[in-house]
Amino acid sequence: MKPITALMISTLAGVSTFVLEGSDPKAHAAAFRVPDGPDWRQVMLARDPGETGIDHRLAMITSHLDLSPSQATSVRAILDREHNRIEAVLLTAPPSLRRDQFVAERNEMRSKTRQQIDVLLNNDQLELAQAMHRAALQRS
Repeated sequence: MKPITALMISTLAGVSTFVLEGSDPKAHAAAFRVPDGPDWRQVMLARDPGETGIDHRLAMITSHLDLSPSQATSVRAILDREHNRIEAVLLTAPPSLRRDQFVAERNEMRSKTRQQIDVLLNNDQLELAQAMHRAALQRS
C-alpha cells in the first residue's frame, strides 16, 4: 500500500471511530496530522502503514456503514486510488510544495473520495456517512 492511501484510510477510520465512540478527537489527532517541520514529506512517507492502513480504513468503513461485500470491494478500489494519488504528490511534487498547499490538495482528494464512496451507498448508509462527516467537522 502507498503512504498516501494509508494516510487517507487512517484518517477516515479515525474520524469514524471518533464519531461513533464519542472519543475526544484531540487524543488521537496526532496520528492523522501532516507533520510540521521541513521534512514533513519524508516523515509522512516513513510513517505510511501501507496495505495495512487501507485494510484498517476499509474495515472501519465496512463496519460502521454495514457495507456489502460488493460495496467493500468498490470502496477498496477507491481508497487505493486515493492513496496512490496522495503518494504521487508526496513523491513527485516540486520541492517548493509547501505543507499548507499539500494539506489543501489532500483535503480536496479526500472530498472526492467521499463523493465517490457516497455514490455506492444506499440511503440509510448515506445518511449515516453524512452524519458522521458533519460530526467530525464539528469536532475539528
